[in-house]
Amino acid sequence: THCISSAASDVYKRQVVGTWTVTAIEGTDGTAVSIDDYATANGVEPETLKCTYTFADDGTFSGEMSGVTVSGNYTFEGTDLVMTVGEQQFNYTYDANNDMLKYTDPNTGLSSYCERQQ
Repeated sequence: THCISSAASDVYKRQVVGTWTVTAIEGTDGTAVSIDDYATANGVEPETLKCTYTFADDGTFSGEMSGVTVSGNYTFEGTDLVMTVGEQQFNYTYDANNDMLKYTDPNTGLSSYCERQQ
């Protein structure tokens, strides 16, 4: 079996500390567009799609998902960042080379990309 050490997971955890915002949505065809362009094409307000998360170094996060304030815990399983909000889990893939988080909705197949905010 292949296993990434807990030390590697700790490094990833330190790397994601900070504030992240969803900046693009990728359709099932692999085409990525900005949040604003996606909203315009689908007749929705961009604010309804905005998500921002702030990850703390103690394994907690807070943020806003589509206008709803959320908070919870996060852990790493390999390169997957697992966010837990109540009973729900959201699995993001962390791309350390590009400093990017990607979430693919299992129901729609749409992916959202989060970028670190400076």
